[in-house]
Amino acid sequence: MAISTPNAKTNATTRHRRRVSGTRPLTRGGAYLLLALGALLTLAPFYFMFVFATHDRSEIFHIPPPIWFGDNATINYNNLIERVPFWRGLWNSLYLAIMTTVTTLFFCSSPGSPSRCTPSRAASSCSRSCWRRC
Repeated sequence: MAISTPNAKTNATTRHRRRVSGTRPLTRGGAYLLLALGALLTLAPFYFMFVFATHDRSEIFHIPPPIWFGDNATINYNNLIERVPFWRGLWNSLYLAIMTTVTTLFFCSSPGSPSRCTPSRAASSCSRSCWRRC
């Protein structure tokens, strides 16, 4: 009498398919739907920001709000340049970003920087003396 043993492949498959009772995994379509909904909620404010920039103020606050681009883009741009020092603010932001980046790169690459004594570098032979000092 031959005793049949379960196939290893079948046994692995059944172990893989076991689930906790009462739970159901999210299907691929459901996952894509959830991701699409999240992307829509994330990108909608940016879309409406650009749409509202092309409309008159009275059109923006009208119910329902506009959902497509308008004709007042150049008028709104000229009003922005005329009333707000836009280019000065843009230059200040750019200058601050550049100087912060340069300063961070300078101090983090200097020999006495604590970032040079990280545990990941402690394993290498060139940084063991550095790691002992930290």
